[in-house]
Amino acid sequence: MVLDFAVLAASLLVLVKASNVTIEKAARLSKLTGISHFVIGFIFVAVSTSLPELSIAVISAAAKENHLSFGNLVGANITLLTLVLGIMIFAGFRPKRKDFIELDQAVIITTIMALFLIALKISNLAVGLFAVILFYVFSEQVAREGVEVGMNNNNNNSRPASEKIKAASELVVSVLVVVGAAYFVTNSAVAVSRTFGIAETIIGATLISLGTTLPELSVNIAAIRKKDFSLAVGDTIGSMVTNLTLILGISSMINPIAVGRVESFVLGFFVLASLVFLLMATRFRFDRLSGAALIGLYFAYLLSLVSIL
Repeated sequence: MVLDFAVLAASLLVLVKASNVTIEKAARLSKLTGISHFVIGFIFVAVSTSLPELSIAVISAAAKENHLSFGNLVGANITLLTLVLGIMIFAGFRPKRKDFIELDQAVIITTIMALFLIALKISNLAVGLFAVILFYVFSEQVAREGVEVGMNNNNNNSRPASEKIKAASELVVSVLVVVGAAYFVTNSAVAVSRTFGIAETIIGATLISLGTTLPELSVNIAAIRKKDFSLAVGDTIGSMVTNLTLILGISSMINPIAVGRVESFVLGFFVLASLVFLLMATRFRFDRLSGAALIGLYFAYLLSLVSIL
């Protein structure tokens, strides 16, 4: 147990440091290319921090056990939209009106996907292909707008391509360190919890789902501390969209997923969380009351999930 505590403490330190480095590297890449921090967050940070969900999805699908992956993907989105966003608000997250619009679009797209799955009762090859195409269309639009900003900046165009590639590579490496640290944090926390006799169902519903969103939470808090709200928005949106389109699509194309009672419940709760968020977003501001409500909604999700198991 002492070793588990030591690994947990060391991993948390690495996680915090790597998150700060990630923000610095993201800012440098944005400066070199002229691409907005929002797009950097969406393309480089969000897709990279979704690697835990992607690895679970591929492994589970290959073993024909992708209900674990499905629950993790939807659960991760619920965690992002409630607990993570709530903590971000308490940390000082104050997005601009444009950021709210971008958030709304991502929430609406993923909510439509959730309703689609509830109605079909299955996520098969056709649904998977549709989800991957949806991810491409959304991300291509976001990327094109951000790249156009960079192309119109002559000072950034004069920078050597090798310098930009190096900056992008350093950013990806720093994000991978964040993901790796989050993996060790989650594993050691689970080991400590089991030592104290906490039920595995509770561990799975809390530590595992939180563990796969820990990279996003860590990077976003670091971004908020540096007042880089656009990067935090880009990462949040990118992670949500990536989970319920690209990763779900890949998993479904490898092996179909039947949407049963538990899956429908989790999807339904995500729809509820989305509606609560959209109602809050109509005011174009977040306050501590909004943060408390979102965090409370996350704990309501945990309680309701445990009650149906």
